[in-house]
Amino acid sequence: MNKQDIEIKTSAELIDILVAKQKEEKELKSEIDILKGEIQTRGVKVLEERNTKFIEFFGAENGIASVQIAQKMEILNFFKLQETLGEEFLNEKIKRVPADVKYEIDKKFGQAVAALVTGDYAKGYTLSEVVEGITDDTKQRNLLLKKLKGDYKADKKTICSVIGVTDAELDMDTELFLIGKIINWQLIEAFFDTENEDKFNKLKNEIKKCIIVDETVKIAAKSVKEENVA
Repeated sequence: MNKQDIEIKTSAELIDILVAKQKEEKELKSEIDILKGEIQTRGVKVLEERNTKFIEFFGAENGIASVQIAQKMEILNFFKLQETLGEEFLNEKIKRVPADVKYEIDKKFGQAVAALVTGDYAKGYTLSEVVEGITDDTKQRNLLLKKLKGDYKADKKTICSVIGVTDAELDMDTELFLIGKIINWQLIEAFFDTENEDKFNKLKNEIKKCIIVDETVKIAAKSVKEENVA
């Protein structure tokens, strides 16, 4: 119904239409919530089975839905964390805003700490090993090694672009999950001393006393056309 159709209606007619539309909206929202709930349940099952944070499902026609575990980090004891990691180092990576006691955390450092706390990392693997399983082309391998960032969605687009396939055609969830965990470990190695396993585990336990990472499940759905435009 366009604006012209609305303007010729009586107030009584408009009220009846509005009430009907509100009822339709309520029923539609209920159906959407049920659909989202079922997709989310199936998504969480896959995430738990694969020990990862993000998964995409494709519709039979042009739909795409993603289920992810979003993380929010909270610093419980900033001064204890300073004592554990060193005041000078921590002040470079985390800015404390006294007025409202908020913390601005360096993005890569925050990713490393969140991975450390949640165990979302993989030791003993290299990106080169994973990339060798993706393509035999040397140029493509070198390009992937430069561009892969450990972000499932971004890395999937990168791989599709480099090897020339669509999102729906790419079947590399295992590789994408591992890439994220490898890069998380690389960040952990960059910020923390991991050479001595006992010392590293002790440090990890001390950090866990100062920081918590809350995880919530989020679901998003859109058409493939929208995804390609975005």
